[in-house]
Amino acid sequence: MTSAKETAARGAASADKTNPLLALTGLIPLILSLPLYLLGLWTPAVIVGILITLGVIVYHRRIGQGVTSLDLLTLIFGVANAVLYFGFKSDILNEHIAVVIYSILLAQVAASLLHGDPWTLQYAKRSNPRELWDTPAFVAANRFVTVVWGGAFLLCDLAALFGGGALRYYIPIALLVVVAAVTQRLAVWYARTRSLPGVERFKR
Repeated sequence: MTSAKETAARGAASADKTNPLLALTGLIPLILSLPLYLLGLWTPAVIVGILITLGVIVYHRRIGQGVTSLDLLTLIFGVANAVLYFGFKSDILNEHIAVVIYSILLAQVAASLLHGDPWTLQYAKRSNPRELWDTPAFVAANRFVTVVWGGAFLLCDLAALFGGGALRYYIPIALLVVVAAVTQRLAVWYARTRSLPGVERFKR
């Protein structure tokens, strides 16, 4: 039989495994609710966004990880939108959903580059071992990919503001999916090409 101590040890080991998908969970509420907004299904979009965000936060808290700025942004935005939409019958956030979200994300990225930790560092910590977190290679690589994400959010914002038809919504979504898919590789590539201290710990 398996003892309680062995079960706890296995749980801790499972939580420490590096899974690159853990860095992307903050995007799940946006990916699942944004299509509902685009279809004009605002009531389910608001509810789905809040519930999935809460699920993401609870999941990461249960495995011993913190709450990121994107998690907080999505939750606060969802609650504020729910109050406006259900309480005051206002559609203002729903009608400008894409511009509002991309602009806030761009502001977060810009602020993190001016002071404090790079924006992507909080997400990278979810999918990388603790011994990497304070190495120059890890921090510098995250600063680089934070700039990449900032460029992506800027393009998304411009598309939402000046694009026409459905493409103004779907091109930004496709762009964010691509950037999310290559972020880990870009970080490793950047650190290795500059031979930064700590780069030897990076996994390909």
